[in-house]
Amino acid sequence: TPIVSIDSDDTAMRNAVAQARERWPEFIHAFEEEQETCSSFYVKAPFDTGTDDQEFMWVKVTAIENERIFGILDNEPAGVPKLKSGDRVRIPVREVSDWMFRRGEEMNGGFTLPVLAAAASRKKNRRPDTP
Repeated sequence: TPIVSIDSDDTAMRNAVAQARERWPEFIHAFEEEQETCSSFYVKAPFDTGTDDQEFMWVKVTAIENERIFGILDNEPAGVPKLKSGDRVRIPVREVSDWMFRRGEEMNGGFTLPVLAAAASRKKNRRPDTP
């Protein structure tokens, strides 16, 4: 998966994260009450890179207890040397920046994905002589 950098003050990303957090109860309900019809539960959260930057990665959720999410890291980190894909991690619920799950064939959540796709497209289509 390509890594796309987004400025921390990016309005579209801030709006997407706000929407994910506002709609977090939908994820909780599906995870706790709809396991028979829903699957592929993931959250996105920041991980410390040891610099001023954070790397946001997807985690497959295995449990949610006491405002903590437990799961398995689903990305290969680029800037977090102490982690690798498949590691067990735990995340405070307050740090979730996005979520998604599948209900039948329909994907729910993924609020940041269009923002990242647009940023990747802009970067790809930028002329080589522009910053």
